[in-house]
Amino acid sequence: MNENAKPTESVLEIDEYNLEREWSRQPKLYFQWAKEAADVRLEMDEAKAAVEMARAEVSSLVRAAPETFGVDGKLTEKAIDVIVSQHVVCIGAVRKFGRARHQYEIVSALVSALEQRKSALENLVRLHLANYYSDPRTPKDEQGKLEEMQKDHAFRPRRRKEDA
Repeated sequence: MNENAKPTESVLEIDEYNLEREWSRQPKLYFQWAKEAADVRLEMDEAKAAVEMARAEVSSLVRAAPETFGVDGKLTEKAIDVIVSQHVVCIGAVRKFGRARHQYEIVSALVSALEQRKSALENLVRLHLANYYSDPRTPKDEQGKLEEMQKDHAFRPRRRKEDA
C-alpha cells in the first residue's frame, strides 16, 4: 500500500455548510481510493502467487529428498502437504498474503464508504433545497403575539433562588 495513502475516517467527513467544496472533492477522493484499492489488490494477487510458488518449491524439495524432512517410509501427498504447510518459507508467504488481503479489505471498505458519502451529499443537497437549515419563521398572524410574549418575559421580575 502507498505509504502516503492511509485510510482514515476523516476522508468520510462532510462539511454540511460547504457542500460545493465537498461535491468537488468527492470524485477526486473516490478515484484516489479506487486506485489505491486496485494497487493493493495487485499486491494481494502477487502475495497469493508467492504462496503458490513457495508451496511448489518446498514440495519439489520434499519430493527430491524426503529423508531430509524426516520422511522414512512411503511419501504420500498428504505427508507432502503437511510438510509444505509447516515449512517456514510457506508460513511467511501465507502471513504476507494474509496482511495484503486484510489491507485490500480495508481499502475496499473505504471505497464502499465513499459511495455512501456520495449518497449522503445528495441527501444533504435535498435538505438544503428544502430549506431544512433555514431559520424558524413565525406566521405573520402570530408575530404580534410572539412580540408581546417576548416583552412580558423581558419585564417579568426574576425570582431569587432563596425565594423559590
